[in-house]
Amino acid sequence: MGYYQRNAGWYRKHFALPASWEGSSVWLYFEGIFHATTSYLNGQKVGFHKQGYTDFWLRLDDVPGLKFGGGENVLALYADASTGTGWWYEGGGLTRHNWLVRASPAHIAQDGAWVFTNQTSGGGATF
Repeated sequence: MGYYQRNAGWYRKHFALPASWEGSSVWLYFEGIFHATTSYLNGQKVGFHKQGYTDFWLRLDDVPGLKFGGGENVLALYADASTGTGWWYEGGGLTRHNWLVRASPAHIAQDGAWVFTNQTSGGGATF
């Protein structure tokens, strides 16, 4: 691991949601945060994700106190990379892209649909 010091840290993001989003389903999608991440929205704990190499979703619209229409929201993430899982230095913190996602209240759940084809040659697929 090169004897690099492992540590933990905080991230904070202040953001506003448009009034037109009220009544929508709203999530944050994290492609990767290393390692154990505790999430807070407007001072309330709203999630925990233990594994640093996997993506995860954090639902926001069901959190009491979420503000729409110009009110400021504060997302705080505590990423604890003080312990590792590999034989190398993995780093720590936000490691991949993060997305704010809005959907209709009637929607397909994340990872809720997939496509399969049994044709593996010939340059095309049949469904």
